[in-house]
Amino acid sequence: GGWGGGGGGGGEPRAMDDKARAEAFLSTLKPMVDTLADKSFGLVLLKKIGWMYEKEAEKFLNDPVAGAGTWLDLGLRSTGVSMQQRTSTLQTKFAALKAGVNVFTTVQSSENDVANAKSEEEAAELRAKQQKDILPHVLDALWNASALDIDSTTRHVCNKLLHDTSVSMARRVLRGKGLYLLGKMFQEATSSNEAETDSMQTFEDALRAAFAPKDAADDEAPRCDR
Repeated sequence: GGWGGGGGGGGEPRAMDDKARAEAFLSTLKPMVDTLADKSFGLVLLKKIGWMYEKEAEKFLNDPVAGAGTWLDLGLRSTGVSMQQRTSTLQTKFAALKAGVNVFTTVQSSENDVANAKSEEEAAELRAKQQKDILPHVLDALWNASALDIDSTTRHVCNKLLHDTSVSMARRVLRGKGLYLLGKMFQEATSSNEAETDSMQTFEDALRAAFAPKDAADDEAPRCDR
Protein backbone atom coordinates (compact mmCIF):
# COMPACT_ATOMS: atom_id res chain seq x y z
CA GLY A 1 0.00 0.00 0.00
CA GLY A 2 1.01 3.62 -0.49
CA TRP A 3 1.75 6.25 2.11
CA GLY A 4 -1.91 7.28 1.98
CA GLY A 5 -3.13 3.79 2.87
CA GLY A 6 -6.03 1.98 1.29
CA GLY A 7 -6.37 0.49 -2.15
CA GLY A 8 -7.34 1.86 -5.51
CA GLY A 9 -5.55 2.96 -8.62
CA GLY A 10 -3.51 6.05 -9.12
CA GLY A 11 -0.15 4.68 -10.19
CA GLU A 12 2.71 7.12 -10.38
CA PRO A 13 0.71 10.28 -9.45
CA ARG A 14 -0.45 8.55 -6.27
CA ALA A 15 3.14 7.50 -5.46
CA MET A 16 4.34 11.06 -5.99
CA ASP A 17 1.56 12.36 -3.75
CA ASP A 18 2.51 9.86 -1.05
CA LYS A 19 6.17 10.92 -1.25
CA ALA A 20 5.21 14.58 -0.96
CA ARG A 21 3.07 13.88 2.10
CA ALA A 22 5.89 11.92 3.73
CA GLU A 23 8.36 14.74 3.08
CA ALA A 24 5.90 17.29 4.47
CA PHE A 25 5.41 15.14 7.57
CA LEU A 26 9.16 14.93 8.19
CA SER A 27 9.83 18.61 7.47
CA THR A 28 7.18 19.56 10.03
CA LEU A 29 8.90 17.49 12.73
CA LYS A 30 12.51 18.30 11.77
CA PRO A 31 12.77 21.46 13.95
CA MET A 32 11.54 19.51 16.99
CA VAL A 33 14.10 16.74 16.37
CA ASP A 34 16.92 19.28 15.95
CA THR A 35 15.95 20.97 19.20
CA LEU A 36 15.83 17.67 21.10
CA ALA A 37 19.21 16.63 19.68
CA ASP A 38 20.86 19.70 21.22
CA LYS A 39 19.39 19.06 24.69
CA SER A 40 21.24 17.25 27.46
CA PHE A 41 21.06 13.48 26.77
CA GLY A 42 18.96 14.37 23.71
CA LEU A 43 20.94 12.56 21.06
CA VAL A 44 21.37 9.27 22.91
CA LEU A 45 17.66 9.19 23.81
CA LEU A 46 16.58 10.06 20.26
CA LYS A 47 18.62 7.19 18.86
CA LYS A 48 17.30 4.73 21.45
CA ILE A 49 13.65 5.75 21.04
CA GLY A 50 14.03 6.01 17.27
CA TRP A 51 15.20 2.41 17.07
CA MET A 52 12.15 1.31 19.04
CA TYR A 53 9.79 3.38 16.85
CA GLU A 54 11.26 1.84 13.71
CA LYS A 55 11.04 -1.74 14.98
CA GLU A 56 7.52 -1.42 16.40
CA ALA A 57 6.27 0.13 13.15
CA GLU A 58 8.07 -2.45 11.01
CA LYS A 59 6.63 -5.27 13.08
CA PHE A 60 3.08 -3.91 12.83
CA LEU A 61 3.24 -3.20 9.10
CA ASN A 62 4.48 -6.75 8.37
CA ASP A 63 2.54 -8.77 10.96
CA PRO A 64 -0.19 -10.78 9.16
CA VAL A 65 -1.94 -11.68 12.41
CA ALA A 66 -1.96 -8.64 14.71
CA GLY A 67 -0.95 -5.99 12.20
CA ALA A 68 -1.32 -4.88 8.60
CA GLY A 69 0.94 -7.45 6.93
CA THR A 70 0.13 -10.30 4.54
CA TRP A 71 1.09 -13.95 4.45
CA LEU A 72 3.26 -13.50 1.35
CA ASP A 73 6.42 -13.80 3.45
CA LEU A 74 4.78 -16.24 5.91
CA GLY A 75 5.18 -13.65 8.67
CA LEU A 76 8.94 -13.99 8.61
CA ARG A 77 9.67 -10.26 8.55
CA SER A 78 7.59 -9.45 11.62
CA THR A 79 9.00 -12.51 13.41
CA GLY A 80 12.53 -11.37 12.57
CA VAL A 81 11.87 -7.91 14.03
CA SER A 82 10.46 -9.46 17.21
CA MET A 83 13.59 -11.58 17.55
CA GLN A 84 15.80 -8.49 17.13
CA GLN A 85 13.89 -6.76 19.92
CA ARG A 86 14.08 -9.74 22.24
CA THR A 87 17.79 -10.10 21.59
CA SER A 88 18.34 -6.41 22.33
CA THR A 89 16.38 -6.66 25.59
CA LEU A 90 18.30 -9.75 26.72
CA GLN A 91 21.63 -8.08 25.93
CA THR A 92 20.62 -5.01 27.93
CA LYS A 93 19.50 -7.11 30.91
CA PHE A 94 22.74 -9.08 30.81
CA ALA A 95 24.77 -5.85 30.63
CA ALA A 96 22.89 -4.42 33.64
CA LEU A 97 23.45 -7.63 35.62
CA LYS A 98 27.13 -7.69 34.68
CA ALA A 99 27.53 -4.06 35.75
CA GLY A 100 25.92 -4.82 39.11
CA VAL A 101 28.26 -7.75 39.67
CA ASN A 102 31.22 -5.56 38.74
CA VAL A 103 30.17 -2.96 41.30
CA PHE A 104 29.92 -5.61 44.02
CA THR A 105 33.27 -7.23 43.22
CA THR A 106 35.04 -3.87 42.94
CA VAL A 107 33.69 -2.73 46.30
CA GLN A 108 34.58 -6.04 47.93
CA SER A 109 38.12 -5.97 46.58
CA SER A 110 38.78 -2.34 47.48
CA GLU A 111 37.33 -2.74 50.99
CA ASN A 112 39.87 -5.47 51.63
CA ASP A 113 42.62 -3.10 50.51
CA VAL A 114 41.29 -0.34 52.79
CA ALA A 115 41.17 -2.74 55.73
CA ASN A 116 44.83 -3.59 55.16
CA ALA A 117 45.94 0.02 54.80
CA LYS A 118 48.92 0.95 56.98
CA SER A 119 47.80 4.49 57.65
CA GLU A 120 44.72 6.69 57.59
CA GLU A 121 46.19 8.61 54.67
CA GLU A 122 46.63 5.42 52.65
CA ALA A 123 43.07 4.35 53.52
CA ALA A 124 41.71 7.70 52.30
CA GLU A 125 43.60 7.35 49.02
CA LEU A 126 42.24 3.83 48.55
CA ARG A 127 38.66 5.01 49.20
CA ALA A 128 39.09 7.76 46.59
CA LYS A 129 40.40 5.17 44.15
CA GLN A 130 37.46 2.93 45.00
CA GLN A 131 35.00 5.64 43.98
CA LYS A 132 36.77 6.16 40.67
CA ASP A 133 36.90 2.42 39.99
CA ILE A 134 33.24 1.89 40.83
CA LEU A 135 31.84 4.86 38.90
CA PRO A 136 32.08 3.37 35.35
CA HIS A 137 30.20 0.26 36.50
CA VAL A 138 27.54 2.35 38.26
CA LEU A 139 27.06 4.46 35.13
CA ASP A 140 26.81 1.30 33.03
CA ALA A 141 24.16 -0.13 35.34
CA LEU A 142 22.21 3.15 35.37
CA TRP A 143 22.19 3.42 31.60
CA ASN A 144 21.10 -0.19 31.05
CA ALA A 145 18.35 0.11 33.65
CA SER A 146 17.20 3.32 31.96
CA ALA A 147 17.34 1.64 28.54
CA LEU A 148 15.06 -1.17 29.75
CA ASP A 149 12.56 1.37 31.07
CA ILE A 150 12.69 3.32 27.79
CA ASP A 151 12.07 0.12 25.83
CA SER A 152 9.09 -0.85 27.96
CA THR A 153 7.49 2.60 27.92
CA THR A 154 8.04 3.12 24.19
CA ARG A 155 6.66 -0.33 23.34
CA HIS A 156 3.53 0.36 25.40
CA VAL A 157 2.95 3.73 23.69
CA CYS A 158 3.48 2.23 20.22
CA ASN A 159 1.06 -0.62 20.96
CA LYS A 160 -1.65 1.84 21.97
CA LEU A 161 -1.02 3.90 18.84
CA LEU A 162 -0.88 1.03 16.34
CA HIS A 163 -3.54 -1.26 17.84
CA ASP A 164 -6.14 1.42 18.51
CA THR A 165 -9.37 -0.30 17.49
CA SER A 166 -11.31 2.98 17.63
CA VAL A 167 -9.86 3.90 14.22
CA SER A 168 -9.76 2.04 10.91
CA MET A 169 -6.93 -0.22 9.81
CA ALA A 170 -6.12 2.28 7.05
CA ARG A 171 -5.59 4.95 9.70
CA ARG A 172 -3.39 2.61 11.75
CA VAL A 173 -1.32 1.86 8.66
CA LEU A 174 -0.80 5.60 8.23
CA ARG A 175 0.32 5.81 11.85
CA GLY A 176 2.69 2.88 11.35
CA LYS A 177 4.30 4.46 8.30
CA GLY A 178 4.61 7.80 10.06
CA LEU A 179 6.12 6.12 13.11
CA TYR A 180 8.63 4.28 10.91
CA LEU A 181 9.74 7.52 9.23
CA LEU A 182 9.96 9.32 12.57
CA GLY A 183 12.07 6.51 14.00
CA LYS A 184 14.47 6.77 11.10
CA MET A 185 14.69 10.54 11.54
CA PHE A 186 15.40 10.16 15.26
CA GLN A 187 18.24 7.73 14.56
CA GLU A 188 19.76 9.97 11.91
CA ALA A 189 19.62 13.07 14.12
CA THR A 190 22.81 15.05 14.67
CA SER A 191 23.66 17.79 17.12
CA SER A 192 24.92 21.25 16.18
CA ASN A 193 26.96 21.12 19.37
CA GLU A 194 30.24 19.33 18.60
CA ALA A 195 30.48 18.14 22.20
CA GLU A 196 27.20 16.22 21.73
CA THR A 197 28.19 14.27 18.62
CA ASP A 198 29.24 11.18 20.59
CA SER A 199 25.90 10.63 22.30
CA MET A 200 26.95 7.81 24.62
CA GLN A 201 30.09 9.68 25.67
CA THR A 202 27.99 12.77 26.40
CA PHE A 203 25.62 10.70 28.51
CA GLU A 204 28.49 9.14 30.43
CA ASP A 205 30.27 12.48 30.95
CA ALA A 206 27.11 14.11 32.30
CA LEU A 207 26.42 11.29 34.74
CA ARG A 208 30.06 11.15 35.73
CA ALA A 209 29.97 14.87 36.58
CA ALA A 210 26.80 14.38 38.61
CA PHE A 211 28.06 11.44 40.63
CA ALA A 212 31.79 12.12 40.91
CA PRO A 213 32.87 13.52 44.28
CA LYS A 214 34.19 17.06 44.28
CA ASP A 215 37.90 17.53 44.84
CA ALA A 216 38.80 18.71 48.28
CA ALA A 217 40.71 21.56 46.69
CA ASP A 218 37.47 22.78 45.08
CA ASP A 219 35.64 22.72 48.40
CA GLU A 220 38.40 24.61 50.16
CA ALA A 221 39.13 27.14 47.41
CA PRO A 222 38.66 30.73 48.61
CA ARG A 223 35.81 32.70 47.12
CA CYS A 224 36.75 35.91 45.37
CA ASP A 225 33.30 37.33 44.72
CA ARG A 226 32.97 39.08 48.02
